[in-house]
Amino acid sequence: MGSFAHAADIIKNVDITANETWTADNNYILTRPVVVKSGVTLTIEPGTKVLGVGDNKATTDRTDDEYGSLIIARGAQLIADGTPTKPIVFDAYASVYGFDDNGRNTGPSGPRTQPLL
Repeated sequence: MGSFAHAADIIKNVDITANETWTADNNYILTRPVVVKSGVTLTIEPGTKVLGVGDNKATTDRTDDEYGSLIIARGAQLIADGTPTKPIVFDAYASVYGFDDNGRNTGPSGPRTQPLL
């Protein structure tokens, strides 16, 4: 998964209300439920990575959690045609950037828990 380091991170935290195309030269990071609204088309190009963030409020109260997810509303359209060599990847942000057992970010944007070699 070394290709993640070269892509730009695009934070998506609002609903999609106009046609959009997500390109393979970016990572799309969903920090909350993002809805593609009725009448709107989201096109995701081959090779694009979409990452969902878990519990973005970082509180101990689990009743207020919001998770990064993509929701396609009735009447909306998703066009996502990956290929064998350029799949479209939906994954958890934590599996790419890393979190410890307590949910602390140990990835590139978080504090280092081990010495850098």
